[in-house]
Amino acid sequence: MIFRSLTARLVLWNGVFLLVAMGLFVFILIGESRSGLREMVDRDLLERARITARGPDPPPMRPDRPRPPGPRNAPMFFDREGNPLGPEWRSGPMAPDLFRRSLEGEEVLATLRRDGSDLRIASVPRMREEGVIGVVQVVTNLDSFRLAEQAQSRAVLFAIPLAIAVSAGLAWLVSRLVLAPISRLTAAAERIAADPSRVEVIPVEGDDEIARLAGAFNSMTSGFQRANAELDASLQRQRRFTSDAAHELRTPLAALLLSAENGLHPDATPEEKRAALQTVVRVGTGMNRLTALLLTLARLDRAEGALEVQAQPVGPIVSEAVEEAGLSNDPRLRVAIPEDVALRVSGDALRQVIRNLLENAAAYTPADGQIEVWAETGSISVRDTGSGIPAEHLPHIFDRFYRADPARKRTAGGFGLGLSIVRELVSAQGGTIDVSSKVGEGTTFNVRF
Repeated sequence: MIFRSLTARLVLWNGVFLLVAMGLFVFILIGESRSGLREMVDRDLLERARITARGPDPPPMRPDRPRPPGPRNAPMFFDREGNPLGPEWRSGPMAPDLFRRSLEGEEVLATLRRDGSDLRIASVPRMREEGVIGVVQVVTNLDSFRLAEQAQSRAVLFAIPLAIAVSAGLAWLVSRLVLAPISRLTAAAERIAADPSRVEVIPVEGDDEIARLAGAFNSMTSGFQRANAELDASLQRQRRFTSDAAHELRTPLAALLLSAENGLHPDATPEEKRAALQTVVRVGTGMNRLTALLLTLARLDRAEGALEVQAQPVGPIVSEAVEEAGLSNDPRLRVAIPEDVALRVSGDALRQVIRNLLENAAAYTPADGQIEVWAETGSISVRDTGSGIPAEHLPHIFDRFYRADPARKRTAGGFGLGLSIVRELVSAQGGTIDVSSKVGEGTTFNVRF
């Protein structure tokens, strides 16, 4: 429907309000005009009657003069008995009730209907020293004023539709100009609704409400697009995580089944059965560790907010991490932690971070290499002199199931999850982690809080 359009409704309501306003204006204008015109006529009649009453007596009446066909504007003189005086022949006062009131000293105005015409009559007493000697009545025909009022009404009735039409046209033009930015916003919103991945920016002109609306719309769509991009990336990571986890479990499960079948074979010797069981234990242990890592990542993904942190000495935490990593007696390890160094961390989370970094360093550092851990105010670092990481792999080493050297993944015993867990734990404590590495020289992880 046409009135679904905001422009059409604005034009309609503008016309309705204008019609009501002009109706009130015309009502007041005509009322005031009639009142002012009546007041002017009355004032003029009374003034003429007063002047005439104060003037000399009229000339003698001429009985032979024929009676005029209707009321005349000439003053009419009457004695106290109501007999006409003067040149106008009349049988008596035109308004007897006004005549009687004027004999009592009143000045009176009234409107009478005579011969199809409205007459306005002013009746005043003729005063002399001895008192009221008669009455003067002055008459004017109101037909000319009625014609003027009718002409005024016709002009107004013609002007109202014209004014409404002009106003509607102007309202339509103004609304089109004012609502044009809203129309653009609506069209852009419809296009984005049809294609949520669409990137579209509405031009912002000026600083009025429409401009602020356009700016808010741009900010909103930018937020939606960022959220969509983050959601898509999260879904991609989730799908990749699920796929990688299934892939990681497929190989050890196949090894478990094969070892179990070998151990259960009727011709298997006791040594072969023992070897099969050892394989089952080794593979099962690896799967258990992988499951623990996956559960750790799942808990970190579900966790809401940051971990609780407090200032803690770093030395004891690093000692526990070294022991858990099995490097307490490793000749490659050197720890340099000043006793007064403390960090605002979660003790359990930092211990797991250091442990994972140490296990990763031990896996890629030769027997004659070095692993160093040191701390200072606001940071802790782990450095090794191992094989190093090629530059093209550095941006991805914190991705889940990513390995810089896939050929060594089984011998090193890694699943590509340790560094992912490290990054999540550091982030949950409000810290950051960065890495620097050179092939053949080693790798350094620096954690800052």
